[in-house]
Amino acid sequence: MTTRIVMNNGESLGDVLAQNLSDARTFLVATAYLNANGLSRVMPAVERILDGNGQVSVVHGFYPQITETHTVRDLARLADGFDQMRYGVYTDLDRSLEGSFHPKMYMTHSRADDWRVVIGSSNLTKGGLSSNLEVNCTLTGSASHPAIRQCRTVFDRIRNDQNMHRPSIEWIDAYDHIRNLELKNRTQFQDETKEAYAKLFEITQTPSWIAKTRVECVIKALQNLEDISGDGTYHHIDEIRLEAWRIAKGRFQKPHWADGVRQVLNTNTIYREGGSKKLFEREDGDKGRSGRYRLSVNGRLYRRNDE
Repeated sequence: MTTRIVMNNGESLGDVLAQNLSDARTFLVATAYLNANGLSRVMPAVERILDGNGQVSVVHGFYPQITETHTVRDLARLADGFDQMRYGVYTDLDRSLEGSFHPKMYMTHSRADDWRVVIGSSNLTKGGLSSNLEVNCTLTGSASHPAIRQCRTVFDRIRNDQNMHRPSIEWIDAYDHIRNLELKNRTQFQDETKEAYAKLFEITQTPSWIAKTRVECVIKALQNLEDISGDGTYHHIDEIRLEAWRIAKGRFQKPHWADGVRQVLNTNTIYREGGSKKLFEREDGDKGRSGRYRLSVNGRLYRRNDE
């Protein structure tokens, strides 16, 4: 494990990210603020990684005065175009309950199996990457190093948070309206701004149907995960278990939860005959052991018409 500090005086964080991304096959970003100038510094690498079937995740906070609508729209289009691209906006509009979304974390993974992590004060903006006085710590180590494992766990918790929302066309239009109002005189447009936030909150609400059985908890967990990552993305069983347990809200016995989720997934794949509901697919087929699953067509449509 190697560490160093980057402060944008001499070598900038933009320079460090460019070096880290030069051979990366995975790029994970969690940032409070995001704008077009900052995104343009990493976008060529993002497109190269995706074109090479690599993995990209970008999540950021809800700050319409800073993050331009066209930047949100561009990232949403990219996520729609690539199954291996995950994009989400932390949309907890009642910040009195949860606080502001404020992480700054950049992770890359290369063919050499080394992870490079940056954690510090820099947002994905021009100032954060080059001109501001920032303090960032860089870590480089193998996937098995405890610090790297912890960073990956933290990032997974961030991008799978229940308040992380994958922007739809309707959501982005509502966001754009809020941004235009926020950039005007807020006192003059106070009532209209309040109505715009109410509209976005309505769009952001989770699906209305209630999961009552263990099978439905697993289905809804994958529906929620795919709302963020996009249809077609496979998710590890541990990720599915965690989200399904959140949805279950303690209605089942925890000691038997892990085995129960595995049984639900395996007995309801498209490969099984008989009692299978054909709700899930494995990443590596019928006999696969990767532990990664996604919804089938049946699973994606399950109770969606109830909403």
